[in-house]
Amino acid sequence: MYVGITRAQASLTVTWCERRKQGREWMPREPSRFIVEMGEAAQKASEQRNTVPDVDTARAKASALRAMFAAKP
Repeated sequence: MYVGITRAQASLTVTWCERRKQGREWMPREPSRFIVEMGEAAQKASEQRNTVPDVDTARAKASALRAMFAAKP
């Protein structure tokens, strides 16, 4: 996840599957803990997925995410 965020240049889309086939059964899956750690920013982004931010806004968001992950122990 960290590599994906730090190397994303133009945009970054984070998704997960709600269910996955295991053997013959479909098993429900939970989102990654990294998605949960992104907090409200990820929720707001998913609500606005049809809009494209301007370059300055996108760069500011990417910089904030990089700083957040760099600060994690």
